[in-house]
Amino acid sequence: FGIGFYFITIVFVLQFISVGQVIMAERYSYIPYIGLLFLIAMLLDDLTEKKIFLKKNVIVIVSGFALVFSYIAHERTKVWKNTETLWTDVINKYPHPPWNIEIAYVGRGKYYASEKKDLEKALNDFNTLLSMKTKNATVYNNLGNIYAVKGLEYEKSKDITVAKVNYEKSIGFFEKSLSLDSNAKNTYVNRATAYIYMKNYELASDDFNKALKIDTLNFELIEKRAYAYYKSKKWEKAKTDYDLLISKTPEKTYMFQYRGYIKLSLGMYKEAIPDLIIAVKREPQNGTAYYYLSMCYNFLNDYLSAFKHAEQAIQFNYKVDQNYLDLLRSKLK
Repeated sequence: FGIGFYFITIVFVLQFISVGQVIMAERYSYIPYIGLLFLIAMLLDDLTEKKIFLKKNVIVIVSGFALVFSYIAHERTKVWKNTETLWTDVINKYPHPPWNIEIAYVGRGKYYASEKKDLEKALNDFNTLLSMKTKNATVYNNLGNIYAVKGLEYEKSKDITVAKVNYEKSIGFFEKSLSLDSNAKNTYVNRATAYIYMKNYELASDDFNKALKIDTLNFELIEKRAYAYYKSKKWEKAKTDYDLLISKTPEKTYMFQYRGYIKLSLGMYKEAIPDLIIAVKREPQNGTAYYYLSMCYNFLNDYLSAFKHAEQAIQFNYKVDQNYLDLLRSKLK
């Protein structure tokens, strides 16, 4: 029974056809080992029944083994505390040749970057892989992300020159990653995000288009592309995206404001007003939406409504140009 239990349960995890990256893993043997331990237990039980004087010795030996393996198992759980401890243990135990454990450096580097937010430690791991001339597209993608974030941090601290250097490094690593894997949707998205940091919205929208060719109906990507079109003043394309997005997610108020401004920019003043009214009804203190409404009414020659909405925009901390207010006042006389 013990041997049968072992072989029947282990046959399901032998991976004659490999699934994923791991062909052999100790966890696959946990259930099958019950069969082998059952076999040992029955042998010991049979032995102690036939030779009762050995019973105490068997109990002591088995208890000793149980304590030793319990301690070893407990110590092993410390290695599995988190991603850092796990991959550090692998790196420490199998340091040479390092390219055999590329996955360990990738895993730990991603953990440092995304979870610990320790970009320097992440860079150390990824630079180790660079020194090995890695062909792993993920490594270059992660380096691109790190330098994009570093660029954003320098920009926030007003160090524009260093920020620009980091952004350029970021784009270079994304290009290298895409040269190794041209179908990596996330890399296109990440590069597009870096372009947005750089205020290069046209290139950002191009990358979102490439990502959407891979994942056609990804509304999160369409939303990001719509914003890139909006910022690059590609009004018709932006409107098309926001029309689709609003039909799918009408609960997002800011989309109505964006679409309202897009219609205003296209000269669709009457069509813009319903969108902007939705925005101010949902967000009664939205000074920007009130100002856009004022502009629409101004272009429609409804100067009283334009002036009232301009005053509401000021009330909610939107800085309305004094010349614009004076112009409206003059037209009301």
